[in-house]
Amino acid sequence: MARKQAEMAGARQEAENERALMRLRATETAHETVAREKADAAGIRPLTAMTMTAAEMMLATPPPALIEGVLDGGGMSMLVGTRGTGKSFVALDMALSIATGRRWGNHDTHSTTGRVLYLVGEGGGRSFGIRIEAWCRHHGVEPVELDGRFLAVDGAVPFMSSRWDELVAMATEFDPDLVMIDTLSRHAVGLEENSNSDAATGVAKAEALRGRTGSGMVLHHPPKGVTGGVNAGRGAGAWEAAVDTVLTLETADEGVVVVEATKQKHRPEGVVGHWRLDPVPVTPNGTWSSSLVPVPVDPMTLPSATAGLTALAAKAAAVEAWIVEAVAANPGKGASTYYRATGVERLVVVDGTEVAFSKADAEAAIERLKATGALVCHTVGARRNTLTVGSARAAEASS
Repeated sequence: MARKQAEMAGARQEAENERALMRLRATETAHETVAREKADAAGIRPLTAMTMTAAEMMLATPPPALIEGVLDGGGMSMLVGTRGTGKSFVALDMALSIATGRRWGNHDTHSTTGRVLYLVGEGGGRSFGIRIEAWCRHHGVEPVELDGRFLAVDGAVPFMSSRWDELVAMATEFDPDLVMIDTLSRHAVGLEENSNSDAATGVAKAEALRGRTGSGMVLHHPPKGVTGGVNAGRGAGAWEAAVDTVLTLETADEGVVVVEATKQKHRPEGVVGHWRLDPVPVTPNGTWSSSLVPVPVDPMTLPSATAGLTALAAKAAAVEAWIVEAVAANPGKGASTYYRATGVERLVVVDGTEVAFSKADAEAAIERLKATGALVCHTVGARRNTLTVGSARAAEASS
């Protein structure tokens, strides 16, 4: 009797285990189905349309640049700036220049007028409207010219909200060449800022939007406590890794805003322009009498131009010394190892002041040092290049 009861209990347990396994498999299948549906909804093309020969890839027509030399079409970018650098003003200037086919600084925009969707996550309503009005007044543009070319969403639509899919559908219908996401933090509500897995989720959401439209740009803040030498946004590095272009803003002398490309996937990095934020009167509204408009300036016309050139030369020399010292301390590494490695602080002292330098500054310094023989480049294998200190510079350092 006891044996029979034990057998029955064992059978019941086995049946329960089997049901639990079936529920687990059903759950896994459901998760896979949801993931597959989300991936399909991201606008992935049929495999037959994605397969290309080498010749077809080489002859494929690239998407037109949104801003020549700065923003390529069809990609993701990031605009990073501390508070007070005019990040949103510069972003709006980019957006409206693309929408009207006007030059942005010294750079041509889309060959024809483009279409821009601007997600206004903060400072919307009339306070954003006066920015548009001031820009139109400064450039002599009638607001009606922006109809069908510029569309704003007033308020954040977080990536994880139930309305994000609705936004993607609306954006797909509008078919913009560029989607501005202002700011990343407002649209990443619900995601942990320092988590790369959470950031990857946000990237996937933004990529789904970009895949259904044209290009995307996120506006972001630098790491907390940073007031200069901005190179990337704060939080997890997944966003910077995912974008093709990173543009940073810093305020220089005379209040001039310097825009620098600190990451470019397909073109050289470096400064792309200088702007001054000028006040422009707007229609009386009981609150604001004017708004700011970015106006391109030639840095050589500024009073500090001569002093600036001296400071630039001093900084360049300091960066060269920093590079040589780094290579001497650890020779035989790839060039980027010295200035891109995690934890490396790209800082030099110029006239007693600690100054940050960019990756582009480091690359330029290395090229100058190679040209003078202060650094020697060695080819290892078919693709890897390493650096050592030139004999003349090494002798100079040891004397």
